[in-house]
Amino acid sequence: MAKSSCCLNCCTVTSLLLLLIAIGLLCSFEAIYYAVINQTGFIKKTTTYYESWRYVPKSYDQYMNFYFFNVTNQDDIMNGAKPNVTQVGPVSYIEIQQKYDIEFLNDSHLVRYYENRTFIYSPETSDISEDEVLTLVNFPFWIVYQTGFATNPAFEFLLAIEFNEHTPQNNKLFQPIYQVAPKDIIWGYTDPLLVLMKSLVPSVVPLTEFGLFMGKNATHNGQFVVDTGIHNQNKRRGKISTWKHSDMLTIWANHESNMINGTDGETYRTKMEGVDQVYAFNTDVCRSFYLDIHDTEYKIDGIKTKKYSVPASGFASGKNSSYSKGFCTPNANFCQLDGVVNITNCEEIPYVALGGNFDMNIFMSLPNFLFADESYINGINGMNPVEEDHEIFAKIHQPTGLVVSGSQRAQINYLIQRNVKSMYPYYMSEFTKDAIMFPLFWIDEKADANHSLRTLIKGLVAFHEIGWIVLGALAILFLIIIIICISYIFCCHKKDPKDYYI
Repeated sequence: MAKSSCCLNCCTVTSLLLLLIAIGLLCSFEAIYYAVINQTGFIKKTTTYYESWRYVPKSYDQYMNFYFFNVTNQDDIMNGAKPNVTQVGPVSYIEIQQKYDIEFLNDSHLVRYYENRTFIYSPETSDISEDEVLTLVNFPFWIVYQTGFATNPAFEFLLAIEFNEHTPQNNKLFQPIYQVAPKDIIWGYTDPLLVLMKSLVPSVVPLTEFGLFMGKNATHNGQFVVDTGIHNQNKRRGKISTWKHSDMLTIWANHESNMINGTDGETYRTKMEGVDQVYAFNTDVCRSFYLDIHDTEYKIDGIKTKKYSVPASGFASGKNSSYSKGFCTPNANFCQLDGVVNITNCEEIPYVALGGNFDMNIFMSLPNFLFADESYINGINGMNPVEEDHEIFAKIHQPTGLVVSGSQRAQINYLIQRNVKSMYPYYMSEFTKDAIMFPLFWIDEKADANHSLRTLIKGLVAFHEIGWIVLGALAILFLIIIIICISYIFCCHKKDPKDYYI
């Protein structure tokens, strides 16, 4: 009798224990999984992720691709015809990012560093050579031509004389559309028009070189301080605390627009399930963008990702959007239509160094004027915006917050319009009749997780899947044992109720 009661009690206790263990494991496994992810993904020297974060080529294959708008009706434009352009490219560069002078601050809550960016020409991934001569809108010409130099009337007078004496037909310095190689317009060249202007009034024209990425190869783009994620379970990992020693910009018209929001776009917080919007800060155009989630799931090499992209509202005109009003510079009275942002004051744009006396009209848009007002698209023959090809996006593995594939895209345009302060040469009368948002090129800064990072993510995915399989098997085993115990108790109880003690 005692032996039977003891067995019954053991079965009962065992059943309850197994039930509690099964419930505990099922409830806590997700927490264990994310604890493993966090321990792997902190920005910390001892983690697996650290080296990939420090030296980006260990985790990503990165390319900077330039697509140019080659002008095909240069002579007709001078007589008032709408510009015809053909997109050519890419001219492709391997991008290598490496962080250095890394210093952990505030008990490893933050990390301070510089990031060197080096670009190496890649003929294998280029469709045209960086030396191929293209016909493009002449940025230096328009910068000089449209300035007006209201602060220097004498120079304005000399400029008008030079423009009227030298036509595009007798002097290549004075061509609104000109021939130039991609590597020159990207990395810089000595421009003869700027040389002439500097010889006339050197105090007004400080530089004779021009290039949209001039001085940006094999150098850094300022000091960063970002969150390591260690003290907040990676909920703020990678979030920029300061850039160039400040937590705010000063170039935009209001506080909200000057805020440095989000990460650098390479990594985000972990456990992103349920996170519908993220922010990324782009130093090249000096502003943050928000990216909204898509419902569709994308699989990349077997890794499940969700796509986040910048919506049309991110490029809405400040005339219609309170969010965008601060990006109207110098104030809300200078708002353009949907789809373009004036980035002339962005200190990361090398040509800003030409000096404050220049009246530049440099605008950023999405490629082919995606999400832009129809007037910009129709103002140039050859625009063909396609959301899938021209959007800014990041495909993110949500549990780890790591980008598996992404592109930061931007188109550089020059707004050509009449300036009442300038003295116009006769041969420009037709060209400048209507304002034109003239595109030069667009950039696709593309990053795809390489084998090393994909292997890391797949390992975490496998841990998660195998963990659930093991838990499922244990749950079934526990259930069988519990059923056996309950059956045994039930049988004993039927046989001799007096022997059933708890």
